[in-house]
Amino acid sequence: MTDIFRQAFTATANPIAITDPGGRLVEVNTAFAEAVGRDAPRLIGTRAADILDGLPERMDMRLDVAVVARPAEGITVRLACTTAPLDGGGTVLTLRPAPELAGWPYQLIVEAMEEGITIRAADGRIIGSNRAARQILGGLTDPHFIRPDGAPLPLADHPAFMALETGNSVAAIIGIQAADGQVRWIQVNSVPIEHPEAGYAVVSSFAEINALVETQRRLAESERRFRAIFDHTFEFIGLLDMDGKLIEVNATALIFIGKELEDVVGLPFADTPWWTHSPEDQARLRDGIRRAGAGEFVRFETTHTDNDGVVATIDFSLRAVRDPTGKVAFLIPEGRDITHLKQAEEALLAAKLEAETANYAKSAFLATTSHELRTPLNAVIGFSDTIISEVFGPLGNARYLEYVQLIHSAGSHLRDIIEDILDVARIEIGKVHLREEAMEVQANLDGVVQLMAKKAEERQITLSVEVPAALPRLYADPLRIRQIVLNLLSNAIKFTPSQGRITLTVTQTPEGLSLAVSDTGIGIRAEDLENIWTPFFQSDNSLARRFGGNGLGLPIVRHYVTAHGGTIGVDSMPGKGTTFTVLLPADRLRPNTPKMTERGLASSR
Repeated sequence: MTDIFRQAFTATANPIAITDPGGRLVEVNTAFAEAVGRDAPRLIGTRAADILDGLPERMDMRLDVAVVARPAEGITVRLACTTAPLDGGGTVLTLRPAPELAGWPYQLIVEAMEEGITIRAADGRIIGSNRAARQILGGLTDPHFIRPDGAPLPLADHPAFMALETGNSVAAIIGIQAADGQVRWIQVNSVPIEHPEAGYAVVSSFAEINALVETQRRLAESERRFRAIFDHTFEFIGLLDMDGKLIEVNATALIFIGKELEDVVGLPFADTPWWTHSPEDQARLRDGIRRAGAGEFVRFETTHTDNDGVVATIDFSLRAVRDPTGKVAFLIPEGRDITHLKQAEEALLAAKLEAETANYAKSAFLATTSHELRTPLNAVIGFSDTIISEVFGPLGNARYLEYVQLIHSAGSHLRDIIEDILDVARIEIGKVHLREEAMEVQANLDGVVQLMAKKAEERQITLSVEVPAALPRLYADPLRIRQIVLNLLSNAIKFTPSQGRITLTVTQTPEGLSLAVSDTGIGIRAEDLENIWTPFFQSDNSLARRFGGNGLGLPIVRHYVTAHGGTIGVDSMPGKGTTFTVLLPADRLRPNTPKMTERGLASSR
């Protein structure tokens, strides 16, 4: 055979074989091998009569004969065979469906169908099949059937045998397992019939559904995983239809009320045990379902009562689930038990109120005590000042004057501390009020600068003041502005060594009025920059011993800056110095007649 004729011979759908003059097969096509249930290569050299019972001894003339193939034990296939002798010897054998099937209407249609079809006689023998059936069943060679769970399927439980036994139609999904373990799944439908030739028989139609079975397996696995997550989450989760009826709910929610799924599925959600204890919450839920059905996300706080009557606080929400067209198809209710959070919040609030009460009592005590201490202290300072001035005559001994001066100095220092404590106490109990007015910045700071210049001179520190020639007036509390600058300059002098330099700079910016105090002092460690605003903070106890102070100046400064709507920042480098910058907002500036305000104050050794 030439290649092209061999290809055509092999591919033709009609079962064809060629024998030699002795009746042995020399050529078979694929359809012939499938029809007799054998592999094509193994058929070559085999006597045709050994494969097809009923072939005549002599095939030297054209004949139409009935033959039987037995592809496996217990399986009989009836076929019609046409013999056509060849010149020079040999015969062409052509197989057709058995007379039982060939006599049926639509035989050609059945043979061409992609769905497999077999006909079994009353004894279970296959007496007819189409090409698709032979392919699916592996050439009808003793297929090994299994159940969907993988267990072997006895022939008695095969749909065809069950239909023969009961006289009813039977449908099932079964598997055909190959020797290598691979499984092909088929959907089988078997229907009893009265065959015109064979009498009582059954027709089975089947098709491979491997993809469908795999999809079902994946869906089942996905459902198993979803159910595991759904049921084991600590939150309450469910699914509602558009009428607000419960379709699904997880185990966590069911355990909470001591119910089974069948007890609540199909009920209006508002009428389930989670809600029936509160008509108000039921009404709110029904309104929420209506709003969520319109696509709105709904969330509110409610309560649920568990099976033991314990009330839990629930953070509840409803969200819409849309179908591919964007239409709301379902609603998902979720509930989170926040009872412990509410209890913690209430405990925290109670502790906060208790702490605020205690802090208020402490501040009130400090204010009262400081006020009471200040009155006798003023008398001490006043009388010592009178003695130093020798108003009523000279002191008899110079040492008395020295002692009185020490009393005056110590009393003044103690008064300053008490004033700071009193300011902090007033701030904490909210008794500090700004007395604001439109003031001249330079004139308001003159007294502070002069006082601080003397202290800087005593410490051998240069103090410079840089103020522009014309500044707008500032709408603020003059006393508190002076106190801000006084504390910043005092702090700078305290922590700047002799021969150092301090600069007070006042500038107008688009953001407002800037007051900056820079020094060349010891600086502040980076880890202490946030803590310096805490009352009584000392980054190092040795600093307190070396430089003195009570750690109240900067907290007071920041409070007064904040009270004016301003901000204060700090930029510092240990060993290099520190700059504090106060920025008061631009809306506090008022127009002013320009005048020269530039001045510089300096003190040296």
